[in-house]
Amino acid sequence: MNFDDFNNQIKKFDLSAENVRAQMSEISALLSERKVPSGKEMDRLDTNISDLQRIYNEIISLAKTNLSEAELPPEGSSINAYMAAIETGRVSDDHPQINESGEKSADPRPLPDPEQILDPVRQYKKLSPDDPAVKMQAEKIEEVLDRFGAPGSVTEIQCGPAFAQFGVEPGFIEQNGRKTRVRVRQIEASLNDLRLALSDRQLSIEAPISGKPYVGIQVQNKIRIPVSLREVIESDDFREQEYELGIALGKDINGEVFSADLTCIPNLLIAGATGTGKSVCLHAILSCLLLQNSPEKLKLILMDPKRAELTEYNGIPHLITSVVTDIEHVINVLNWVIREMDLRKERFMENEVCNIQEYNRIFTDKQLPYIVIVIDELANMMLEAAPEIENCLVRLAQSAHSSGIYLIAATQRPSRDLITRTVKDCLRARIAFAVANDRDSQFILDRKGAENLFGKGDMYFLSPEEASLKRLQCVQVSDEEIRRIITFWKERSGKDNLSENQKPEQVNVPKPETGTDIRFPEACGDTLPVVPFFRKWDQPSKKDGDLLYDEAVKIVRRAGKASANLLVSRLSIGFNRAHRLLARMEEEGIISPPNANPAIPREVLDHGGDGQQKDGE
Repeated sequence: MNFDDFNNQIKKFDLSAENVRAQMSEISALLSERKVPSGKEMDRLDTNISDLQRIYNEIISLAKTNLSEAELPPEGSSINAYMAAIETGRVSDDHPQINESGEKSADPRPLPDPEQILDPVRQYKKLSPDDPAVKMQAEKIEEVLDRFGAPGSVTEIQCGPAFAQFGVEPGFIEQNGRKTRVRVRQIEASLNDLRLALSDRQLSIEAPISGKPYVGIQVQNKIRIPVSLREVIESDDFREQEYELGIALGKDINGEVFSADLTCIPNLLIAGATGTGKSVCLHAILSCLLLQNSPEKLKLILMDPKRAELTEYNGIPHLITSVVTDIEHVINVLNWVIREMDLRKERFMENEVCNIQEYNRIFTDKQLPYIVIVIDELANMMLEAAPEIENCLVRLAQSAHSSGIYLIAATQRPSRDLITRTVKDCLRARIAFAVANDRDSQFILDRKGAENLFGKGDMYFLSPEEASLKRLQCVQVSDEEIRRIITFWKERSGKDNLSENQKPEQVNVPKPETGTDIRFPEACGDTLPVVPFFRKWDQPSKKDGDLLYDEAVKIVRRAGKASANLLVSRLSIGFNRAHRLLARMEEEGIISPPNANPAIPREVLDHGGDGQQKDGE
């Protein structure tokens, strides 16, 4: 073997690698200054990488010619790992992905292991169309329909985890000497007779089924098979999708797992009556996100006015602030999120990118985290402060998804009286559990059907990407599994977790005065999780609690009277907030106590220095 040739090739390789490292450092410096490298620089880098690859191939060819197979570098050697890094464009002086042994370095914040956190998947005996009990039900269905003048034949049987669906193709009946096909409404009219024959109250008819030439008669299974979170996230279908923010939803009628990417359905409304599975679905979504995303990638804002479901998540490093339970603080937090959205959009515009995915792909050292806002019981919030909540939610739902901010809202009262149509239309993805009547179903899904769901996780999913409904059995996660996930992240919270005296109870969003330049904290991936919304000495006192109080006092003094209707019409606020403002004015002696007749406005006792003249004088 000519060792001089081999040594020369090694020197060429080292020199070429040094050039690549130098160029990569220059490009990294440009990116850190938010500058885009020119095409000429990228072409030069591509040429040098090609030369490096060519020299490497020559070295390997020379080695194969002169060395035995046992003396060649193994597949897992550092040189092979280095070349793999070159091919993917990830070479730098201190490469974070590959260590000296050629293996990937450990993540400083590892994700939870589902095998240790989640319970093992239990095996259940699944129903099949060949089961004798299922065949007997099909025969009874045909017999009842034929007896009541709506003959039909069961052509297809599908057995899911919660119910079995019998596909009934309408038959023919003789009328006036000719055969006519049985109408769908004739089959629907036999619903109660079918329930009696099958001894099952939980029976529904879906007609027609999209893309199928038959009517679906759905009969609840005697034994319902639960769908575990581990079963879904460990399935091949879920792993192959490569979601940014994947959420496991459940299984369909065929037993196939179903999941979605939150970045593709940025705004989600979950609704259903009490005890139908709404809260379980909310916990399953949060658990799925916490299992797959580190605090550096995902941040959460949880709002729970009921103080019942989400408060146990306090302390995990994903939280930007502690779980928000007060309505006034909810409004301040939403205003902060809107401000963060505007700052991100300005940053995207400066760097000529369209969305957070493109930004994070270019600026790998300054990636922005996704922000997911979860609201439990939206109806309670709308009842307390409908105008303020509606304005914030509509703006976020319409504009925030490109900034990496996504909204999930849940409610057990899907009523037009509480949730306006404007808010509902902005939450385009819907999950509907069993509801009390067809009006609630019409409100959630814009169609009937949810009133016939079987409960206990049986749900409809409506995606903004598809017009048809998807019938699913929701993923189930136990309280013990949730506690394990929360405990895992609390133990590894580190510096991202705010200490007890730093956790904000409310978020102070100052109202900028005219001509004042208000500069807000930098919305960067590093500063966002560790800096509280306000410092301890900046917390608003009780005296400065409501931002509209001073304006309300001026209105009352100028009008010479005080009433809730006056404040609602002048300030565009809700009645609850107006009564709180009046109560505070009464405490400070500005207005008189309420009259015996609530229709009579209160008197103004303290006109102040700027309110001597009433309106119209």
